[in-house]
Amino acid sequence: MSLALNATGDILYIASFEGMIFKYSTTGELQASWVYAPSGTRSPIGFAVGASGSVYITDVSQSVSKYTSTGLLITRWSATRAGETLYTALGLTVDATENVYVGNGSQSARMVKFTSTGDFLTQWGTAGTGPGQFAGSPLDVAIDTAGNVFVLDVGSASIEKFGFVPTPTRIATWGRLKSLYR
Repeated sequence: MSLALNATGDILYIASFEGMIFKYSTTGELQASWVYAPSGTRSPIGFAVGASGSVYITDVSQSVSKYTSTGLLITRWSATRAGETLYTALGLTVDATENVYVGNGSQSARMVKFTSTGDFLTQWGTAGTGPGQFAGSPLDVAIDTAGNVFVLDVGSASIEKFGFVPTPTRIATWGRLKSLYR
């Protein structure tokens, strides 16, 4: 399951493992729901809501889907797009201009940035344990108001922070989150 708030913080979306998307007010009133099932899959993984209210979802079929806030499919992109392969589309987030950042796990271990219509913009990261590398899969991603991108690397149990000046540049790493629980 996954959840996200809209840009103004007054609408909550929940994606279930069964492929249902629920839209609630923050007081708990159900406003809309729809079945998310592209290509027969019903397993959303990543989930984000853009400033326009568009809903973005990654799933096990290695794709990104963009919906209206009421569940109408706007566009979907998958597999290879402008030379980039989404082996395992994981967590995602959108920035203020609705560029989409997707954790691309499994074989590629990198981050990919697309426009809101699915056009490839850039990618960064490689497999490894050094700065700017991902030891496993970039499982989830978040962006702050300054445009810095934070990536959770499940393999190294760390968070890496990237800025864009003008290309993705590693700023910091918060390492070994597993050690916090010991």
